[in-house]
Amino acid sequence: MKKGNQIVVEKASPPLTQTLETAQKLCASKGASAAELERVISPLPGAIEAAERNRDALTGRRRETLLSGTDGDLLKLDNDIAAANRLLDRLRAVAEELDARLAGAREAESDAARARRRAEVILERDRAADGLHKDYPRHATAIAALIEKCVRSQVAVEKFNQVAPADEKIQDAESIVRQRSRAPRQEIKRQIVNLWCREDEDRPLPEEHQARVRDHGGGHGSIPPTPGCISSAELFVRRQFERVEFRAAERPIYAPPLAVEVALPGLVAGEKSFWRPAREGLAPVHWLRAIEDSRDAPSAPSVIGPVQVEYRLIGAGVANDVDPVATARAIEETRRAAE
Repeated sequence: MKKGNQIVVEKASPPLTQTLETAQKLCASKGASAAELERVISPLPGAIEAAERNRDALTGRRRETLLSGTDGDLLKLDNDIAAANRLLDRLRAVAEELDARLAGAREAESDAARARRRAEVILERDRAADGLHKDYPRHATAIAALIEKCVRSQVAVEKFNQVAPADEKIQDAESIVRQRSRAPRQEIKRQIVNLWCREDEDRPLPEEHQARVRDHGGGHGSIPPTPGCISSAELFVRRQFERVEFRAAERPIYAPPLAVEVALPGLVAGEKSFWRPAREGLAPVHWLRAIEDSRDAPSAPSVIGPVQVEYRLIGAGVANDVDPVATARAIEETRRAAE
């Protein structure tokens, strides 16, 4: 900037210096959080752009100063350009350093969060494993006993029904509890209505077409032909109907027996099952035989493999307690004996 015959040079604005000092203080500190680093880093890109503009503006004035300025003006401008470059270099350096620290802080916080989550998951896992170890055998035994009770009851019901009259036959326990009973047809509303029918039919027109019929009186009507069509008008008569709104009866939903559906394996691999699914299609009396056979079946025996040996070389050199001379002599004697 020229003021009279004197060249006036702009210096770095105080906010840039303050931004640099704040960033340098954070660089000098240790253990800053990601949030602290982000707060200080956020104004740095704008500060670097402003410093670049300031440096470029100063550099652009150098030719004018060479042409019309004094040695003092040129020396002062060169000092200002150098100061602007130093400020820009420092801003870039602290920005690069803080970016690296931010990446590290984020990774450390992520690692810490993952470590906390891992500890939480392990605690939850251990509680589940403890509950499984303590509660599963007890619950599985109780469920297996309940299924067996239902099967024995079903066997007794079937034996009774084989000889009982039709009006005395009874349902088994699972049918009472698990089968969804058939809902009967449910009527909601009844009303008398007059609807148009074709002359030779007793079935009414669909409700959406009733309004198309032109009433001629005396219970007669017609639908005019479509314009341009050579067919004659359709003739209709009004008949009386009882309109019934209802919900249709529901079909019963079959539920397979629990003895067929449920599988209760042993808790540990190889242990006998608490309950193995029965084959559907067999009579319950055959299921009972399978129950009794599986109850007496032993668990799979643990297989202990034979002891094996392997050698792993510790070092490439000769062991310290081996005599090289004796070893060489033994090798030579073995070779001669082989010849």
